[in-house]
Amino acid sequence: MVFNRAAVSPAKSLESPDEEVDDPLYLMTLTIPQLFLKPLQVMWDATIFEVFNQNFPLYIKHEDLSEIAHGGQCLSISVIQLWILHLTETSVRAGNSDVYGFLEPQSIQRSGQSQFESESYIKSWIQSSKRDVYLGAYLNGGHWQMVVILPKENLVVWFCSLHNRPDNYLKGIINSALKGLDDTPQPKSKAAARWIVVKCNRQKGITECGYYVMHWMSTIILGSFRNNWETSHTTTCSVEYWALNLLQVSTNQPCIALNMVGAITQSPAV
Repeated sequence: MVFNRAAVSPAKSLESPDEEVDDPLYLMTLTIPQLFLKPLQVMWDATIFEVFNQNFPLYIKHEDLSEIAHGGQCLSISVIQLWILHLTETSVRAGNSDVYGFLEPQSIQRSGQSQFESESYIKSWIQSSKRDVYLGAYLNGGHWQMVVILPKENLVVWFCSLHNRPDNYLKGIINSALKGLDDTPQPKSKAAARWIVVKCNRQKGITECGYYVMHWMSTIILGSFRNNWETSHTTTCSVEYWALNLLQVSTNQPCIALNMVGAITQSPAV
């Protein structure tokens, strides 16, 4: 399965737009000074990711937007969380709420919880929501990677822009979670999940990994992709199209829209 950069951009409008006004990255940078003294608290319901912690706030700080605007650093987990929240809303609007689910990133990391807690979280979330496909962003040693879980097929699909294999920790918690599912047909519940390593984009620098993860997630959700993981696929939507789309759909919290648009616009993966 191959995700490549789109070769063709959409046709330009006949009108000559104001470059500063129509540049989402520029608009995003205007919000950075406002966040120095007071980070933006994003109102979100963490229970949509099976997280029942009342003290689970999501804040966007000036450092988060600076990472996007200037590069040079790995994207923060807050940016990834915000992107997943947006894609969840996008999936619901498309009528795919029963198809796609997302693993909350902090809940599957090595730091902050035990291996048992991460395994229990994945198993509980899959059992209660019963989606066909689950997407998870995994931070491993400062490097973002992505895992796609298809519990009904006992299948796990792996994406890494450094083309590294999944580490034993993540494989362990996912395999154990899938084995422990109550509704997994026998004998699959007793067998380890089958893992597929996807042939995907390779990053050229050291900080693009988060953008690749956001790109892959978008490609799967926007394309309603759920099978044929071992075949070749190419991306046909350009970053400009996604940026305009995000500006239109994220009207409730404009700063979120600018954050997401800036991330995609800067992305070397798409």
